[in-house]
Amino acid sequence: MWVFWVFVFNMRVVVKFGGSLLRGGVDFLRIAREVCRLLGEGFEVVVVVSAVKGVTDMLEVLSRPVDRWQDMVLQIRELHEMVVRELGLSSTLEKEVIAKINSLFEDLYRTVEAINVLKETSPRIRDLVLSFGERLSVILMWAALTKLGVECIHLTGREAGIVTNERYGEAKPIYDLSRKMVRENLLRYLNSGITPVVTGFIAGTVDGKITTLGRGGSDYTATLLAYLIDADEVILYTDVPGIMTGDPKIVKNARVVPELSYEEAIMSAQLGAKRLHPRTFEPVRDTDIRTVITSIGASERTVIEKEFKDPPLKMTAISRGDVLLRARVPEETFHDFLMELSLGLSKLGIEDVRYMTYSDYESRLYMIVRGRALDHTLKLISGLQSKRLIEEAKMYKDIAIVSVIGHGSRDPALIAPYLEKLRDTHTLATIQMKNAFAVVVPSDKGATVMYRFHEELLKQWEKK
Repeated sequence: MWVFWVFVFNMRVVVKFGGSLLRGGVDFLRIAREVCRLLGEGFEVVVVVSAVKGVTDMLEVLSRPVDRWQDMVLQIRELHEMVVRELGLSSTLEKEVIAKINSLFEDLYRTVEAINVLKETSPRIRDLVLSFGERLSVILMWAALTKLGVECIHLTGREAGIVTNERYGEAKPIYDLSRKMVRENLLRYLNSGITPVVTGFIAGTVDGKITTLGRGGSDYTATLLAYLIDADEVILYTDVPGIMTGDPKIVKNARVVPELSYEEAIMSAQLGAKRLHPRTFEPVRDTDIRTVITSIGASERTVIEKEFKDPPLKMTAISRGDVLLRARVPEETFHDFLMELSLGLSKLGIEDVRYMTYSDYESRLYMIVRGRALDHTLKLISGLQSKRLIEEAKMYKDIAIVSVIGHGSRDPALIAPYLEKLRDTHTLATIQMKNAFAVVVPSDKGATVMYRFHEELLKQWEKK
């Protein structure tokens, strides 16, 4: 007699819901029903939520001394109380939710009051203030799920086990420690049939001080948790059904990109193709975990995995608000220059700089710098000039970086039609990157170039 043992393993998924989906009680209940659907299909689910739409922007203002701060705190409080009313909770559950929210608002009030009495703040206090958006939102999500009968628990990122360094504003996870703690915490709940609801964007130091992972960090939280608990899939729910071939505000015929590799997705995040944290895909890039970007009820989606797939050019992107630094470096000093620049940026903890090289009869370095890293980068460049490692440096502001992303970006035959469309655009630079090429043009030419590039992209799609 043969005996067959059948082992059934539940699929484990991390789902993230962005702030653009969180406006009122109806939205929280709609999301809760989507989580119920996944649970009903047999998934083990970890839920990650952002702050209610607009709240982080208000908290950003409150993180420094400001007039009439009491009115703004009251406005945030009334918004969350409105959501509670719209959830239609039982009186017992509503009383519990209001008590939790009141406790957080007492802490927020005291913190903001101290900022305005002392007339000063700090990166650590800024992170503390910004954390209240997600900490409030996660209670609302817990309440909506509880109303629908889901056994769940709400946790901050630190309570879930994400431990970071003390680089406030752009904290980095300590992977070994986080993996141990996240698995101990989240797997204990999942194995007991309890659904964890975790704050996106925020985590904590070893000694428990609140840190943030940077704006857009909820996506990063989701992929990080997926990696740490060996999930099968991450679903990032947004207000659009996937990553688009172009900015829909500029090109009206933008389509959803059905498939991307992680390398292409990382480049798209860096180049502004979607409002994603630049490190969103780093935790899962070398894993078999699949990431899906979609919206609730959508028939389309973008699926991101390790492998490159056709078409070779996937999308266009536009990024504004950056600064282009161009340095001309003698060939004999290029290596020393690059090494000292990299070390200098690393010591300052600056990651908002992307630099690419271009060489013909001379060596040039193009650096795309995010605003708040500019002052430090300029000082480094000035110091390197004084050491005569640079012959010339020039800065371009008020620019647009328009890019075409895909693993075929190094194929001259594919790229040539795009370069032909740069007439009358006063192109400042053409930069080759891994899995993308970009052109830098004056900001007022950005939309024109984006439109022309997108039209060419769709032509190539039709030929595939």
